[in-house]
Amino acid sequence: MPTLPSSILSIPLGEVILLSGLNNILPDFGMWARFAIMLAAMASLCICALAEDGIEEEDSAESWRERGHDLFLSWSMEEALLAYEESLRIDPGNATAWLDKAIIHEILARQAHLKAVALFDEILAEDPEDARAWWGRGVAQYGLERSEEARGSWERALEIYNESLISDPEDGEAWFEKAELLISLGRGEEAIEAYERAIEKNSTRADAAARTVANLLMEMGLLDESWGIGEPNP
Repeated sequence: MPTLPSSILSIPLGEVILLSGLNNILPDFGMWARFAIMLAAMASLCICALAEDGIEEEDSAESWRERGHDLFLSWSMEEALLAYEESLRIDPGNATAWLDKAIIHEILARQAHLKAVALFDEILAEDPEDARAWWGRGVAQYGLERSEEARGSWERALEIYNESLISDPEDGEAWFEKAELLISLGRGEEAIEAYERAIEKNSTRADAAARTVANLLMEMGLLDESWGIGEPNP
């Protein structure tokens, strides 16, 4: 099996990016994406080396990987993923192909998070008091590693839930959703109080609230308090 020429490994990252052409098509995805660029560029150079050596079997695991690399370099991510999956179907023990597949999944997930943020922004432009949209926006921002922005979105959603519950403290669903939001913010004790209010107000998700309270109490080491909590309602 051909090995990657050592000279490829010694190419500076800046030159690798220029050689691959990916600097013109890759969005700003952060530091991990620079690593992905380097791997893809190295792979593309390796493909050229293999082609020069005349080493390739049609429909082999390696040929499918090469197709995946070509599709990656043309920014056809979904098609590249299919090619890598076909390579792995033929050779499921290829660690590098698994890495290729993981990189594609990362890029597709990041694209989806960016799209989600944009769509939530459109919703909020029409209704800035939509707590669920603020919440979802925060989840998407968190997926983009924008922790501070995510916290800001979640805090705004919490303000809206608090205002809503002042107007209608009997809304069990709002109590449950507030509790879930508090979990996102890492405020477990407050979340337990909100879950308990959801149970008290007969939320349709009271059983889920009880199980979550039990889990939170166990995580806090309060096993006695969680005894009997979390059982489905009859």
